[in-house]
Amino acid sequence: MLAKPSFLKPHSMPATTSNGSWEAGLLFRVKSQKEHGWFLDIVPAEANTKDYIYPVNLPLRSNGNQTLGPGFGETVKSSLAHPHEMNFLLSRSDYDRISDLVGNVLRSYQTKDPDKALSDYTNAVDRAKKGSLRVAIFVLQD
Repeated sequence: MLAKPSFLKPHSMPATTSNGSWEAGLLFRVKSQKEHGWFLDIVPAEANTKDYIYPVNLPLRSNGNQTLGPGFGETVKSSLAHPHEMNFLLSRSDYDRISDLVGNVLRSYQTKDPDKALSDYTNAVDRAKKGSLRVAIFVLQD
C-alpha cells in the first residue's frame, strides 16, 4: 500500500494573478481522494461546488488532468511524473453560460440539432475569459 506523501495535503488557497484580471474570491483546492490521489479544482469561495476547471477541458465525461493519482490508465507514480495542464474560467457569468451548454453536449441525442449543441459549446468556450494552470510535482531526494 502506498502512503500519501506528507507534503501534499488537502489544501485551499486564494487564487490570484499578477494583473488582477479575474474575479476575486476564487480558491485553488487540492482535495485528497480515497485511492491515493488528489483532485484539483478552482471554485468561487461563495459557491464551492462550482468547478471552474471542468467545463473548459476535454473530454467532458472523463478529464483526467484534474486528478493526481491512479485512474485514466495511470498509476500514482506515472500520474505524478508529468505536469497536468488545464484551463479554468475566470468569471461566474462564463461558468453559468458554459455549464448550461455542457449538458446539451453530453446529452446531444436529446437536442433538436446535436451539431449545433457542440458548436454552441465550443464557441462559448472560445469566447470565455480563461486562465491556465500547470501543476507539476517535484520529488526532492536526499
